[in-house]
Amino acid sequence: MACTIYDIAKKCNCSTTTVSKVFNNTGKISSEKREEILKAAKELGYVRMHSAISLASSSRSSHLIGVVLHINDEKSITHELFSEIINSIRIEVEKDGYDICFLRNLKDVDHITYSQLVNSRGIDGLVILSMNTKTKKFNELMNTDIPKVSFDLLNSKYYVTSDSKEGVSKMVDYLVKLGHRRICYVCPDSAGIAKIRFDGFVEGLRRNNIPFDSRMVISAPYYSSGSSKIATDKALASGINPTVIMYPDDYTAISAIPYLRSLGYKVPGDISITGFDGVELSQVMRPSIVTVKQNTKSIGEALAKLLLNQLNKVEDFEKEITVPVEVFEGESVKDIN
Repeated sequence: MACTIYDIAKKCNCSTTTVSKVFNNTGKISSEKREEILKAAKELGYVRMHSAISLASSSRSSHLIGVVLHINDEKSITHELFSEIINSIRIEVEKDGYDICFLRNLKDVDHITYSQLVNSRGIDGLVILSMNTKTKKFNELMNTDIPKVSFDLLNSKYYVTSDSKEGVSKMVDYLVKLGHRRICYVCPDSAGIAKIRFDGFVEGLRRNNIPFDSRMVISAPYYSSGSSKIATDKALASGINPTVIMYPDDYTAISAIPYLRSLGYKVPGDISITGFDGVELSQVMRPSIVTVKQNTKSIGEALAKLLLNQLNKVEDFEKEITVPVEVFEGESVKDIN
């Protein structure tokens, strides 16, 4: 049975009120009695229940931070990029005594909003990693005064993003250095971070004196069932006879390899490919994927810092953080000079 404040009070021969005052740092308790109670709590294995604390507190603080991660059901929390970011967040917020929990997807739930869900669980703040931004529920959540920080949502008040535009333009530089000029770029969307990356692609072409051809740009989704096939088929049928296909993420690029092989192409012998994110799998497989590597540790630390600054009511702090990226020079691009 879990230890309670009654067990501690009995062991220390004092009232539960005295124990409560020690834990909440209130009242006039002698240093000797305070030390005795804290020592007893440690010996008995007492763990404070934040849910109970929140009910008794006027602030209703639960020391819970909610994580919103609503991508497709195939990957979700198992997506290496997001799992590494979440772990980095966890390490940072635990230093301040916070735990994290995940908010369920309310896309098919009409009778409750995200702010109602947050309030019902006493969640202190939110980290929004991925969410459908084209819904009323999203707009309602963003308009609340719940402390929150987002990843790659550049219209948020507090956000962290990778320098994706520079990363993509540097990737174009790298490809051109290896002789590639017929480049197919897979673009999942025409807005948000996808648009920022597309701008980086156009900037890379301009910087290397390559005329923009609309056939270079292929519309296909981020990682999902069949996304590799969709992107690859469109690229091969584009009419520019590409020497390289730039996929929008590492998982799509990885999945493209067996599909290209099934069509009789060798990677990178016949056609080169690149990814985006820098997940570990892309770097240890063979051929390893040339990719734009995001710094998940720094992203998680920055997200946690921005949220904790709000929760701790810090007055002056940076509200928009851009984390540098780097091109990982793997084996999936052939030098065709």
